[in-house]
Amino acid sequence: MDALNNGAVSLDNGLSSLKDGAANLDSGVAALKGYIATLSSGLATVSGNSESLNSGAKQVFDTLLATADTQIAAAGLSAEKLTTSNYSQVLDTLIGSLSEDSVKTLAYNTALETVSATVNSQSDVIREAVGAAVRKQVTEGVLASAGYSMSAEQYDAAVAAGSIPDEVQAQISNAVSTQMSSSSIQGTIEAKTQEQIQSIIDTNMQSDEVQSQINAAVEKANAGKASLTSLKEQLNSYNQFYQGVLAYTDGVDKANAGAKEILNGTSALKDGSESLKGGADQLKSGSSSLKNGTSTLKNGSYSLKNGADTLKNGTNTLVGGSGTLLDGIGTLKDGSGSLVDGVKQLKDGSMTLNDGLKQFKKEGIDVLIDAVDGDVKGLVNRFKAVSEVSSKYKSYSGISDDMEGKVDFIYKTDSIGE
Repeated sequence: MDALNNGAVSLDNGLSSLKDGAANLDSGVAALKGYIATLSSGLATVSGNSESLNSGAKQVFDTLLATADTQIAAAGLSAEKLTTSNYSQVLDTLIGSLSEDSVKTLAYNTALETVSATVNSQSDVIREAVGAAVRKQVTEGVLASAGYSMSAEQYDAAVAAGSIPDEVQAQISNAVSTQMSSSSIQGTIEAKTQEQIQSIIDTNMQSDEVQSQINAAVEKANAGKASLTSLKEQLNSYNQFYQGVLAYTDGVDKANAGAKEILNGTSALKDGSESLKGGADQLKSGSSSLKNGTSTLKNGSYSLKNGADTLKNGTNTLVGGSGTLLDGIGTLKDGSGSLVDGVKQLKDGSMTLNDGLKQFKKEGIDVLIDAVDGDVKGLVNRFKAVSEVSSKYKSYSGISDDMEGKVDFIYKTDSIGE
């Protein structure tokens, strides 16, 4: 009973702490729910602006890309329209095409194309000059064959001076015309014309003017390359900002969804903490009743122990009375004359004893059994009542009015432990 009572006290103290802890938990969960509700409301507001923020950042990016397209076209470069996904690759291609070697080759080829077109536009003049030079050679050959050792210029001067007869002039003219119209001479004229055209082109390409144009193109390309590199860096910088905006809005949207889930969870947690608080209150109330009951049971156990001691003493008295009973039996033997009367009295006493034992069972043993269920005080009162009744019994078999007698009742119980 002591251990049970101490345990009940400890349980009551522990449940007091549980009750206070449950109350604190419920209060804390209520505060947390308020904080989460505030956070969820704020995130919902911010998340509502995500679409407009993304749209605005995309519009700025598109404007920058359109401006870059205009700058590229103004520089005389041809490129695919820039987008948020391809601008880096397109600009890298343009920058690679503006390397010094590539630009110098491009500028040289451009100049060569221009010079070649200009020289070829004068091909007829060049061919005529070449033809005149070939005719001079042919004329001088014909003159030498005719026995005239003079140059074409000298022949023309002699013709003008009238020194060459008309017949000779006609022969020489026909011979020259015949040779000039031959395929070999015409092939020579064409070959020399092309050689002359190429020579003029080469001469022009080595001129200071053309070289200056090539160098200017290289410098312009270098400047364009630097401009494109800077443009790409600017677009990369904004793209980093743009991607950050997208990541930020995506994170806000996810945080908003998470906050809603947490808010729902804290609502359920609040319901649970309220239930826990109510349960802790009920446990505390029950533990208080249990503590009071164990205290009462402990006190009753002390009364039970005292009653058991009294019962033990009475048993000892009964043992002593058995000796007296033995002596009485001897006396009974000696008074055999009175045996019949004694038997009759014994019968009457047996009936009385039977009634007394029934009463003892009802008022004593049954009460003792009930006392096991907790009615210790009632048991003690029953013991006292039985003790008072037993003091009125002087004989279980009946005695004469002039005789003295005493009856002790023996209560047989389980062993009593300390």
